[in-house]
Amino acid sequence: MRRFSYVLIVCSCLFLLTAGYYFSYQLGNSDQPEIQPPTTQETEQILQPSYLIHIVDGKVVI
Repeated sequence: MRRFSYVLIVCSCLFLLTAGYYFSYQLGNSDQPEIQPPTTQETEQILQPSYLIHIVDGKVVI
């Protein structure tokens, strides 16, 4: 009977620690604003390549 009570106490402590960690994580997570992904229009503007073309010694250099 004594062994059962020790197991019950240990399991209760583990449950309380897990529940405390979970709820503290949820509270800390709710304070942060959600990060919005950039719109596709902004991404397209950033990813458009630009090239400079020069003629050097009769050769086209990009």
